[in-house]
Amino acid sequence: MVAPTGGDVSRVRLLRAWQGARCRARVRNAGPSVVTVAEVVLFDVPHSLPPETAIYGEGFQMLSQTGGTVGQPADLGDYTDGKHYRMPQPADATVLYNLLALAPPHEVECVLAFASSRRFAGRFELRRDSLRVVLDTESRALGPGEEWEMEELVFLSGRHRQALLATLGDRIAVNHPPLRTPAPPSGWCSWYCFGPNVTADDVLGNLDVIAREAPGLRYIQVDDGYQPAMG
Repeated sequence: MVAPTGGDVSRVRLLRAWQGARCRARVRNAGPSVVTVAEVVLFDVPHSLPPETAIYGEGFQMLSQTGGTVGQPADLGDYTDGKHYRMPQPADATVLYNLLALAPPHEVECVLAFASSRRFAGRFELRRDSLRVVLDTESRALGPGEEWEMEELVFLSGRHRQALLATLGDRIAVNHPPLRTPAPPSGWCSWYCFGPNVTADDVLGNLDVIAREAPGLRYIQVDDGYQPAMG
């Protein structure tokens, strides 16, 4: 299912193909005009998981994880996507990103995950009786005849979660081979110095020092600023 923000999506096709535990999907615009696509729903399925099914899921950013059960999800940190960063989320769903592990009582465990992250952010919307698997396409324009390749989704099941995660790790390494460097990179992070009270002046002052004392600096990572609000 394709959720539009503009244009006629009646001729936009979602094509899915399973290869073992891996699902590869494509979205194709077979129509004559440009459409803008807010998100692509790969799957929207009912489930019969017992409320006491244990869950673990990752957040959009590394400080947000979810545990608990299907019936009673629980935040595992203070800086969560929804409550701290105020990222918009459905009121009736628990939203996980990239990885969702399910452990129904007395049954095999399941891991659903996106094994690639080339272009689109993947999320899972877990409700008490249904599960949606969604890719955020950010209202990008899809031209006539154009096709997007979606991220790789994997569905794994078995008795031992660590083995499932190891298999997932292998697939991630195929899609995103690890970068090898002669030595570990060194760096500086404002979070440990200033925490959530960091100001623009703090960052600018540190940049002045870096420019003066660390002219060999190669990368600057800005990993806040995407959220509607902080704190």
